[in-house]
Amino acid sequence: MDADPLAGEPVLRRSWFVPALRGSLFALVSLLAILDGLRADAALWLLALGATAVAAQWRNRNDFVTRILILAEAAIATLGGLLTGGTDSPMFAYLPATTVAAGIAVGLDAAVITSGLIGVLLLVGRTRFAPGDASERYTAGALQIAFFSALAGALGGLLGSRLRDGAMASQERFAEAYRLLEQLRGVTRRLPGSLDPGSVATSLIAQCRGVAEFARAGVFLQSPGSVLVPVALDGMRRVPWRIDLDEPGPFADCWQSLAPVTQYRAPDTAGRRRGSHLLVLPIVVDDLPVGVVALESVGEQPLAHEVVALLRPIVATSGLPLETAVLFDELRSSAALEERERLAKDMHDGIAQDLAYVGFELDGLISELRKSGDTVSVQHAHELRARITGLISDLRLSMSDLLSSTGPTRGLGAALSEYARSVGTSSAITVHLSLAEGAIRLPSNLELELLRISHEAIAGARRRPGVRNLWVTLSVDPPLATIAVEDDGDEGLVRDRVAAIGVMRERADRIGAQVTASSRVPRGARVQIEVGGSVNVESASR
Repeated sequence: MDADPLAGEPVLRRSWFVPALRGSLFALVSLLAILDGLRADAALWLLALGATAVAAQWRNRNDFVTRILILAEAAIATLGGLLTGGTDSPMFAYLPATTVAAGIAVGLDAAVITSGLIGVLLLVGRTRFAPGDASERYTAGALQIAFFSALAGALGGLLGSRLRDGAMASQERFAEAYRLLEQLRGVTRRLPGSLDPGSVATSLIAQCRGVAEFARAGVFLQSPGSVLVPVALDGMRRVPWRIDLDEPGPFADCWQSLAPVTQYRAPDTAGRRRGSHLLVLPIVVDDLPVGVVALESVGEQPLAHEVVALLRPIVATSGLPLETAVLFDELRSSAALEERERLAKDMHDGIAQDLAYVGFELDGLISELRKSGDTVSVQHAHELRARITGLISDLRLSMSDLLSSTGPTRGLGAALSEYARSVGTSSAITVHLSLAEGAIRLPSNLELELLRISHEAIAGARRRPGVRNLWVTLSVDPPLATIAVEDDGDEGLVRDRVAAIGVMRERADRIGAQVTASSRVPRGARVQIEVGGSVNVESASR
């Protein structure tokens, strides 16, 4: 059989079994020949066999040249054995390596041909090397040699077939992934809108406003657990409804029935809230709910049935774009996280190890300088050692920054507290952490971007002179969130942190957040990150 070179060859080139078998059997044959009293003709046959084996292993692919080399290898081993001792020659012990190599590198048909060549040479040798009384002994030995060679060839052919099938499947998976990514690239270039959940959700609210009048609206998508995450809000600063799917209400009813649900909300006795009608419509993909749209109108009159009939196809057609945007955002986040992990590993295995080595060498140099009594040089060396220790600490914090991330089971509070603790354990700073976070989470992209901005603020506070305490406060009430980072450094907001504040504000602008920086009373600095209001939670490029 002719195997696909693309499928089989990479696996065969990485396979260690064939060269190991060839090498071990050749070493065994050579050792037995030496113990038997190596003759000149046997040495020549061994040299020829070794050269042919090396050439065949170097090719190790499914082509005509490899077939010829394996056949030559088998022929040399068989003829060498016949001419240097008959069936008692140690060279016959090498024959299984030839048939196994034929089966793995080429295929079962090559193993059969190689075994047949060995059988033919043994049959011809019977008339030449086993005359008279020696024929029965020769026949028994030749049959054993032929049988074990054929058996080894069959096993090699089966193993080679498995290797080629596995390589073929692997190549097919890569080819399928390549085709899908090519299609994704083409689709994203032709899409009329954005592949961002926040932008798609905001566009959906705008389309709904074109056919209905309402005071406030929101688009909510499913998150891990039984809660919905607000992706876009209009006309409000916080979610005024219970959106936990485990609690009875219009959201849970809509989710379970896959049908629009309305609810009248009576005015409160204090007169702070007027009566309103809430309409919740399901966002469905492949008959499964992925989110809901909530529209609330003020007054006694609910949205007319005609308006609801116009809204249903608008919401129905938004399901696939929204789910596609969510999948694309997950793919982008996964790729970014993988790259950050790779960078952290490279930093740990590279520059971190080099700096640690320089620090150890410097410690040795300080010991030598102390013996010489050069106090000035010792002082300079100590200052340099402190600087290197600080660089190593900064590098460890940077690696922690790269590895710190949010996820389906890891919210903003958990990721931020872990990073803050790493700052405390790697420095003499006491970290005071305060978290106010409920079951309802922010969208994943917003959580991740807020975490990155917080990293910048914490790292900046850590580098300020005289900092002994660090206060990190987080308050999350979707879609509102506030993060405050305060320190008690010797100076206020110094100029060298202005550039860092600029970087934080650039990142904040991508998600509609605000960053404010000020001096802290009685001393130190304060950085606050806020997100909320009439929110369009857009994905940021990471």
